[in-house]
Amino acid sequence: MKKSLLTAAIALVACCLQAFGTGDTSVRQFKLANGMTVWLSEDHSQPKVLGAVVVKAGANQCPNTGIAHYFEHLMFKGTDKIGTTDYEAEKPWLDSIAAKYDLLAKTTDAGVRRGLQADINRLSHKAAEYVIPNEFNNLISYFGGSGLNAATSYDFTIYYNTFAPEFVGQWAELCSERMINPVFRMFQSELETVYEEKNMVADNLLAPAMEHLLGAVLEGSPYVHPVIGSTESLKNPSLNEMREFFYKYYVAGNMGLIMCGDICADTLMPLLERSFGRIRPGCAPPSAPFALKPFDGTRTVGIKLPIPLVKVTALAYHTPTEEDSDYVALDMASQILSNGSGSGLLDSLADTKAIMAGYAVPAAFKDAGFTLVGAVPKIPFGSKKKAERLCLEMIGKVKRGEFPDTMLDALKLAEELDFKLSTETIDGRALLMLDAFGYGAASWDDYVGRQSRVAQLTKADVMAAANKYFDGNYMRLVKKFGTYQKDRLSQPGYKPVTPRNVDARSDYARRLVGEHPGKVSPRFVNFDSCARRMSLAPLATLYAVRNDVNDVFSIDFVFAKGTLDDPLASSVADYMGDLGTDSLSRLGLSAALARLGSRLSFGSDRNSFTISLMGLDRNFEPTMRLFAHFVRRVKADKDKMAELVTGAKLSAGTFAEDYSDIVRAVVEKIAYGDKSSYLNAVTAGQLKRIGADGMVKWFKDLLHTECMVLYCGSMAADSVALAVRNSIDVDAINVPCRFINRPLKAYDRPMVFVYNAPGARQANVGTYTVLPPSPTVPRRVTEQLWAEYFGGSMSSVLFQEMREFRSLAYSSYGWLTLPLMAKFGDAPTAFHTITGTQADKVLTAVATVDSLFDNMPLRLSGFETARRNLLNSINNEYPSMRDVGEYIAWRRLYGYDSDPERQRVPLIEKAVASDVEGFYSDVVRPAVRVYLVVGNIGKAEMKALEKYGEVVELRKGDISSMFSRKK
Repeated sequence: MKKSLLTAAIALVACCLQAFGTGDTSVRQFKLANGMTVWLSEDHSQPKVLGAVVVKAGANQCPNTGIAHYFEHLMFKGTDKIGTTDYEAEKPWLDSIAAKYDLLAKTTDAGVRRGLQADINRLSHKAAEYVIPNEFNNLISYFGGSGLNAATSYDFTIYYNTFAPEFVGQWAELCSERMINPVFRMFQSELETVYEEKNMVADNLLAPAMEHLLGAVLEGSPYVHPVIGSTESLKNPSLNEMREFFYKYYVAGNMGLIMCGDICADTLMPLLERSFGRIRPGCAPPSAPFALKPFDGTRTVGIKLPIPLVKVTALAYHTPTEEDSDYVALDMASQILSNGSGSGLLDSLADTKAIMAGYAVPAAFKDAGFTLVGAVPKIPFGSKKKAERLCLEMIGKVKRGEFPDTMLDALKLAEELDFKLSTETIDGRALLMLDAFGYGAASWDDYVGRQSRVAQLTKADVMAAANKYFDGNYMRLVKKFGTYQKDRLSQPGYKPVTPRNVDARSDYARRLVGEHPGKVSPRFVNFDSCARRMSLAPLATLYAVRNDVNDVFSIDFVFAKGTLDDPLASSVADYMGDLGTDSLSRLGLSAALARLGSRLSFGSDRNSFTISLMGLDRNFEPTMRLFAHFVRRVKADKDKMAELVTGAKLSAGTFAEDYSDIVRAVVEKIAYGDKSSYLNAVTAGQLKRIGADGMVKWFKDLLHTECMVLYCGSMAADSVALAVRNSIDVDAINVPCRFINRPLKAYDRPMVFVYNAPGARQANVGTYTVLPPSPTVPRRVTEQLWAEYFGGSMSSVLFQEMREFRSLAYSSYGWLTLPLMAKFGDAPTAFHTITGTQADKVLTAVATVDSLFDNMPLRLSGFETARRNLLNSINNEYPSMRDVGEYIAWRRLYGYDSDPERQRVPLIEKAVASDVEGFYSDVVRPAVRVYLVVGNIGKAEMKALEKYGEVVELRKGDISSMFSRKK
């Protein structure tokens, strides 16, 4: 049961990728001659493969230096064959740069440092004469790839992407070549990119709190250091140390190849020997041993969070890692305290209003683990001491076995359901395989077999684990209001490096491309055969998809009413999940569903409100009966309504601290004016006036709205239709779908909207450009091609210029707003960009983006990559079994009787670079451009921004209803 660690407002939230059960989880496992481990999983449900290389080396192998993370970045820069016009000529310059960086790392004299940085900048310009930027990325795209990325954790590093199965040979060739002789080119720009990433993390609302929490709980281990490394280490990198890191850990015996998807596993071994078998053999040295500082039950540590009103207390226990034989039982003990269905002992305290919320969060790394058991006292006068006492009482109940056997049985069913869901798709199974290998499972069979022990767990096993680990040796954690001081990382003042060989190809690339045309043939969704469509009533339609993979059903009731129609939809979705009926409390309903292995949830988006049911086929009918009972007899709860109102107040209190929310709100304000979803979000005052009964009435009225019922399971469509009719009154559905298009705000002159955030380390620079309507498929394809070329990927103009060449950003991208063509083809479209940069680079970033819009470079390699990216995304995003019904349902609602991608693909294939150039020249360049800047902006910057248009400073009340005087 892999537990991935995530931050949450109160401390941590576990995202459970849990495992138990049957189903097709087979993985072909073997070792290549060089000792590299290979795990292959064959799945022909989608026309794609997810391929990954896992290296069992992460931040813990270089504590606090950031070397593992730096190295991951450099692995995108090519090799001695990829990314260079002449490596022999380039190498002396790279060696000189490496030597200068080694001197820089040892130098403390400011003047000497400036001189070395000037030397590095000069040498980097000389080395750039041979660089072919993004050649590896472009080759991956050429051969059907998408989603190219990497990630560094404490324990391992992964390199991955999705690709079309016909290019498995080319993918293996490229990804193995990458691991043989990587070259550390363009390091100057990548160093500044990592600076930007460090600043971005510092501005995250919760990341600093997580860093300090780990520092306290895992003291004595390398997990106390951030993956990205210390600020001082980032300022003083050593390329030679990175090279030593590569030679020590990037060896075949320390690496794994994971492939899951549309492959023939039995025939791949010769191909993999020819490619990945070339990687240097060897084994990595063992990790340095460490000992966690023990807890004694007396120490209290405060963790700062900028969240007002809320009190949080937690007890931290050292608990086993996944490889430990006690892990499964201890994890189950934690779930008996608190679980996803809300049926745990701590959950019951929240249900009875003794506390506001309770949680038990296990977190397991490869070599250390801990569990937080805690509570949020009632607001505003709840006591942390009382909450802690209640937590200890509930722990005591688990240790004494004072919980029903039915609870343990229900949690086992939840494990079974989770595992089957996790392994039914290519992406889900690949994720589990990556985690299993990275965290040290001896084999996939061992991992799956280890999880199956859940079925044999007894109450005695759970009690024994709880007594062993939930003892008096804990650390007390309490939330303190406040923020942590942010380190400042300033730019060294390097002159941007612009490679001259943007459209060049290496000899290696010419050879590889010459061997295969790289044509992708996307698979299209067949509306008639992929799902059975059945009319339940004039405004209710069932889409049934046969599940031949496992025995898990899902049924979604999708009502055509979302937050664009009524902003209250999202609040109602939150509220309904907390309700019971006139005869079943919320806890009783959750427990009844859990005993069946079933789940009920509610959600909303801009266009719909969805009620989702999921469970095991054998319990479909009783699950539907419970659902029908809920729909007919749901009961309002004033206390839960009060909690919802409190939550809205808390959201308002933290809004100004969450810079990502601020940026999104500013973007919406500029694009939609008073129609911004942030300005129309429901406030705490409005919720209070609507009241508990008003929320239930809204839900009851919703049941009259046009509905699409999406079913995936093993039952016949006729039987499903009968169960639906017995659950909701489909004949009473009489409100047709109301297609809504928020009009885009037009500007008659350039403007610059500024939101000053004095505490931010990063700034965000954005643009908004209204473009004419795109009423036809050919016109839309051209617009999408231009958008992909200009701001869509790592090979786009925006990303290359802002990050790769000029080191102005960690992230820089653009996106289109395209109204629904079938209904609003004559409405304007819009293009947006966002670039995250340091505050001292704002003016340079604005000037650079402005120049790119005024003088967009046309690069043939960039256009070709953009064209292939669109084709690859169509193929690689072919919907999974559980998503295909929704895919068809919405498109039919829009008026399509076949997959619209059939029209787009031929147009994308025939497109030429002049189409993009013409669209830019005729449409984009002459359009009025509006800028936004969010960050720590002073008066001088405000004045300088007037060059780009009338400057308007926005306040909190201008962008969000949470700060509006009208409550």
